Amino acid sequence: MKTFVALCPVKDLPANKPRLVKLGARRFAAVRVVMGGEEAIHVVDDRCPHEGHPLSMGLVRTTAEEGCSAILTCPWHNWKFDLGTGDCLFGGESVARYITEIHHETVFIDPELDGAATRLRTERDLARATLEGQLDVALRESLRLVSLIGAPPDDGVARPFAVLAPIAAEHTPFGAADGILAIAAAKRLMEVGVLRAPTAYLLAISAVADEARARGARSRPTPFSARLEQDRAPFLADLVEERRTDALARVLGLPAEERQGITAAWLVPFASLKLWDRGLALPRVLAAARLASGGGDKLGESLALGAASTLAWAVAESDLPGFRPTRVALHEVARRTSPPAGLATSVGETDANTMVSELLASERRAVDALLTALQTHTAAALVPVLVGAALRRAASYDGAWTAKVGSDVDPFEAGRLVLLAAAIAELTPAAENARFLPNQLVQLAGLTGRLSRISTMFEAPVPVVWDRTAIGDLALAAPAAWMARGRGLAVLDALDRLVAFDSRNESLAVAARDRLFLADGVPPLARVLANAEKFLADGLPPEGIV
Repeated sequence: MKTFVALCPVKDLPANKPRLVKLGARRFAAVRVVMGGEEAIHVVDDRCPHEGHPLSMGLVRTTAEEGCSAILTCPWHNWKFDLGTGDCLFGGESVARYITEIHHETVFIDPELDGAATRLRTERDLARATLEGQLDVALRESLRLVSLIGAPPDDGVARPFAVLAPIAAEHTPFGAADGILAIAAAKRLMEVGVLRAPTAYLLAISAVADEARARGARSRPTPFSARLEQDRAPFLADLVEERRTDALARVLGLPAEERQGITAAWLVPFASLKLWDRGLALPRVLAAARLASGGGDKLGESLALGAASTLAWAVAESDLPGFRPTRVALHEVARRTSPPAGLATSVGETDANTMVSELLASERRAVDALLTALQTHTAAALVPVLVGAALRRAASYDGAWTAKVGSDVDPFEAGRLVLLAAAIAELTPAAENARFLPNQLVQLAGLTGRLSRISTMFEAPVPVVWDRTAIGDLALAAPAAWMARGRGLAVLDALDRLVAFDSRNESLAVAARDRLFLADGVPPLARVLANAEKFLADGLPPEGIV
């Protein structure tokens, strides 16, 4: 039930000029708009959402050019607001607007905002600012959105990610790509207390803006009826034959209750067929699935469509001539109908060390060693060995390759390897993934061996504890071009997850981080974050939200 309180007499409001009106400690800008013989009272927050300057000192112009009756302009930076809705017409963020009533020549307002309308407007402003690359505006809208919704069980803290995820899934040319990895990484690292909320939101916003800026949403095909079990083979065939429209139409045609199972039933099987996008396909699919979990049907549909689009446009690296050993190994695994009986469920230290040496030697020796091991061990037993070898490879990345004139090699060559290793570690406990695990391990082994060309001789790192406190600073610093679109944050998150997967990876993760994150620049996002800190200090959102 709305509760209206008296604000001021109507006669105290001059025509078409804002006036400051106080209600206790709160400040409002009230305007009596007179136009064409009619008048209306509008009340908005006195504080401009940009930098807090008083809107009661602004200029009101009556016009119909922009489709509204009156525009209030902030004199400090020329931001313009539609008094009828509060929407920002020039600038970035909308201003809070309050419902008014006139009784006995007195203006009454409902001091409580219309929660649903304000939330939708804030989400719209967040999306718009992200697509326009206005990082500071988007960050402030994220913080406002959290303050509007509150903490769980409403999941207010995670809500900005739910606004960003569909943009990353549907406003990118070829589906959910690096922006999805960054959002999932920022969300997880915030939830486990590694990143503060402003930092997590800013890193996710920056990643999505880098990838989706000024792009419209991709067109959606007309869905046709599909079922998860019956249409698995047709979906995979559509992707293999590059019938992208049909594949995406099947995704949209799935019943909402079945779409939740699309990752395990459709996407992971396809991502396991070949080495797609040098190992990035599987991490992107799993990142989209994590973001979709518990997010509602609309978000789930958007992310499923984005993940499927990624696979529809993925490049089959293992089909290229230079990846012949990996391609041959994938064919060999596909020919094996079932694993032999009595396979070992663990790997001895001597066998593990021998296998790691082969994995680090070359692509051919790496996949041959894996195929041999799969004759005597379960695929799950080999995962820690391959993950450890992948980290060793990342920890021996040779930065001299990046410095060479004309070189297109950068640390993300090894970063992809880390992301694929973390994705496989994430999937290993899932029973439904067991049949695809050998394929995934072939991809990991092939990449590990192949990257010997950009590595130095591996030296065991000095034992050291993985330090989570450095993650935020390293991600914000963005020291090299390869970290654009949130790649750096995604790799740091993957390293953190690999330490959680096996504590023996701690020293390797630190060594890999130090090799891949060579600080050589000024943190470009530091200013944006500093402004957000000032925003928080000024009281928006309420203390305790972040």
